[in-house]
Amino acid sequence: MKPITIEEIDYTVQYEGYVWYSGQRKPELVNGLFDKSYFDPLARNVPDSLFIVEGNLYARDLKRSISIRNVDGQCLIHQADLSNISKDQLKDQPYFSHRLPEGYSKIKMVQYWAEVEDELLNGMETLVPAWTAFAGFVK
Repeated sequence: MKPITIEEIDYTVQYEGYVWYSGQRKPELVNGLFDKSYFDPLARNVPDSLFIVEGNLYARDLKRSISIRNVDGQCLIHQADLSNISKDQLKDQPYFSHRLPEGYSKIKMVQYWAEVEDELLNGMETLVPAWTAFAGFVK
């Protein structure tokens, strides 16, 4: 998972996911193209909101996950490319969400396990959880 800027998001691919604006009770679903207007609530006709609190996007064709978080007034964006990672290093983790629209019951997260040398195992490599990424919805 690596940090990226708003300009580095690929706006030409299809995403599924959501953005959750400040001032909103439920997230807004993204199903298709995602563009810079999502970062401007007024352009999206969300007048009671000031910013994205949380967002998760997944480009299924590219196996690319994007995480958007607002932390202390700063928009932090991270991207994970899941296409070149061994399935042995990814673990599916579905989570129930109480505020998704009708027809969606869970979000699918994947946990990446990185290989690291473990001093307690005489320097042998072992897998440890490194990060978690959004990978779409479970319908």
